[in-house]
Amino acid sequence: CYLWIYRDITFGKSLPLAEVKPDFIDMIKAGIIMTLAYEASRLVLLIDRQFVSVLFDISVYAKYAFAYNILSCFTALIVGVSTVLFPKFKQLPKEDVMGMFPDSMRSMTVLVAASLVAYFPICLIIRYMLPEYVDSIVYFEIIFPALALSASITIMIFTFYKVLDRNAVFMKECLITLVIAFVTNVLAYSVFRTPEAISVASVFTSVVWYVLSIRYLVRKYGVDWKRNFIYALAVMACFYVSVYVIDSLWLQAVAYVCGAAVLTCLFWGKGFIRKKN
Repeated sequence: CYLWIYRDITFGKSLPLAEVKPDFIDMIKAGIIMTLAYEASRLVLLIDRQFVSVLFDISVYAKYAFAYNILSCFTALIVGVSTVLFPKFKQLPKEDVMGMFPDSMRSMTVLVAASLVAYFPICLIIRYMLPEYVDSIVYFEIIFPALALSASITIMIFTFYKVLDRNAVFMKECLITLVIAFVTNVLAYSVFRTPEAISVASVFTSVVWYVLSIRYLVRKYGVDWKRNFIYALAVMACFYVSVYVIDSLWLQAVAYVCGAAVLTCLFWGKGFIRKKN
């Protein structure tokens, strides 16, 4: 069945190797750069975990890694968006693709803001079903809100760089961020010597990474990014205030849902209304 459907490719006319060799080499180069850019972004996301594994005992690392595994589950659920968007964007002219950038970033950030609500049932599950990992909540509540920035970078911004064939630029920004992450983690441990401080350093790194990764798109294509960036920071602040100021988990959930809903309406309410009309 496969051979019949794709018979023109399998048994059709072939071009001489010398004719396709330049394209073949270009594809290999592009693939290598894309892979390096992807691995650089992964290193940025994993560097704080490596610091904890080296500087603290195995029990602390196990709880820290558990918090990151939960975060990875959410990232895996959201990452499917990029596999759908990339083929679609690749077929469009670059000008049209960049015109979709603000709405795409907005949709991603609003999606992550909504997904942060999952923190509260997860806390209940850990407290009552996995009490040995209850200390992981301390790390999880620090790093989870940063998903609003890291998901936008690794899923949306990276997708636009791939569409524009500017993977080398994204790789450079990731390498710069990696150096900054290393320095901030060293400083955090040197001053506070706690895994919580390293978690905070990773959140700071996410903020810097967002600004660095988007600056090429701003300079080259003049994309609108500040409103979405401020919205992401506001949602993160709303989450932190809800979790650290209020004691009751139920009231924390209510405060965050209400706060995030108000922020979403303030920042994007008019845009949603225009789309409906």
